Amino acid sequence: MPVYLHNGAMGDIIYALPVLRAQPGILVLTKERQMEFLHPLLALQPYIQETTLERPWTKLKDDPNNDPVKEHYIDLRKYRNISEADYTKHLTLCHAEAVSVPVNSRTQWLYNVIPKYQRSIIINRTKRYHGELNWHLLKSYEEEVGFVGTEKEYAKFRKETGVVPEWIPVTDALHMAQIIAGSSLFLGNQSCAFAIAEALKHPRVLEVSTEKPNCMPQGCAGWTELTKERMELCLK
Repeated sequence: MPVYLHNGAMGDIIYALPVLRAQPGILVLTKERQMEFLHPLLALQPYIQETTLERPWTKLKDDPNNDPVKEHYIDLRKYRNISEADYTKHLTLCHAEAVSVPVNSRTQWLYNVIPKYQRSIIINRTKRYHGELNWHLLKSYEEEVGFVGTEKEYAKFRKETGVVPEWIPVTDALHMAQIIAGSSLFLGNQSCAFAIAEALKHPRVLEVSTEKPNCMPQGCAGWTELTKERMELCLK
């Protein structure tokens, strides 16, 4: 059975999962924080046999060029080489190319998520990868909007946009996915939360990064522009 290694950010790990859907196996993560947050969601995916935490990338002191990962794992870390060479290539395709596994990123790849309603519109905005999304349109919908993310991200969002949604603390990636799935529309920048919405193919609007636009919506119900008409349609 294939054993995959990934040491990237949480969103990047979500974008790697179409590889495992195409070729099921074991996923090895290298960071405790990623493992703790993502594991409840990853454990529900039928194509992941197991998710484990290891640190196999440590190189031998007597041979700094010896990387034991090459002998035992399918190395998903190589996606960075492709992504850094082309900042516009979608991260799912970067992972697929890195390990020579064809994928379909236009169809859903996160399953078994039971929706939990909190607010009709769920948003997330992290400190990096910002663009030109018209967040101010949410001002008229504040009572219907919930923010998932850290308390610092929430405070920064309020300060920068003037929009005051309800802050909804989440415990892990599964909890976040359930809240997103329970909404009518998700809005976010390029982050783990948007990656989850993308993987669910939930109605979603992306704030496209002016720096690295490598997570453009794929397939149905994905947009890059926020309009009042679009919000009204999703909220019907």
